[in-house]
Amino acid sequence: MRAYWILLKKELNVYRNSPVTYLALGFLIFTQGLAFSFSVGEFTKGPSPFGLVQIVFNANSLLLFWMPLLVIVPLLTMRLFAEEKKLGTIETLFTAPVNVSSVVLAKYTAALILFTLLWLPSGLNFRIFEWVTGQDAIISGRAYWCAYALILLLGAQMLAVGCFGSALTSNQLLAALLTFTILLAFFAFGFLNEFFRNLPTVTQAIVEHVSASSHMRRFSQGLFDTRPLFWHLSLAAFFLFLTYTALRQQRGGV
Repeated sequence: MRAYWILLKKELNVYRNSPVTYLALGFLIFTQGLAFSFSVGEFTKGPSPFGLVQIVFNANSLLLFWMPLLVIVPLLTMRLFAEEKKLGTIETLFTAPVNVSSVVLAKYTAALILFTLLWLPSGLNFRIFEWVTGQDAIISGRAYWCAYALILLLGAQMLAVGCFGSALTSNQLLAALLTFTILLAFFAFGFLNEFFRNLPTVTQAIVEHVSASSHMRRFSQGLFDTRPLFWHLSLAAFFLFLTYTALRQQRGGV
């Protein structure tokens, strides 16, 4: 465990000093600010059966809410193992008395902590709305917290995919591209029901079960469902295992 904490502190320091971190933060603040602004515009057009939380997390265009997720995750994870390989420091890391599992978990945890911190400013949009308008932005606190809990779950899954992509290559851009491609495939599959209305019932049920947009639709209503919880955590564990396996094989060749 001591090695894990040392590696975690090292990774957090790297993120703190990396310009990519602040680029991702600025990009996320900008896109979520636009998404919130457009959602408030829809909200003020007239009576709506939905709360502001539901509108913010469901009625936005794909480019303003979902696409930033597909962009910042590859940015945060592309260097995790690829940079170590490129610089040759991974050999030093693997020859030290450190378990591969500690390396994977430390880098993954650091990325997850940063991902969580990057999303915190977006929650202030609701408070700013209340301060400016004098109206309640969060009618249902349960819906608010459920929506952000799902974002954290999605982050846990997607960052694990990013770790795997970075473990496969020494090229950071290629690692980012691999991660983006895998995430885009998951993302596109989850929208099949939106684009194809005549899918078999079984296929529709499967898509509904794995669709992040369907999960967000329920969670932003305050309906916490354990099935998405197990789905996203299982995927995270699976890709972390693949990362561990890939690095273990590479360590054998060191």
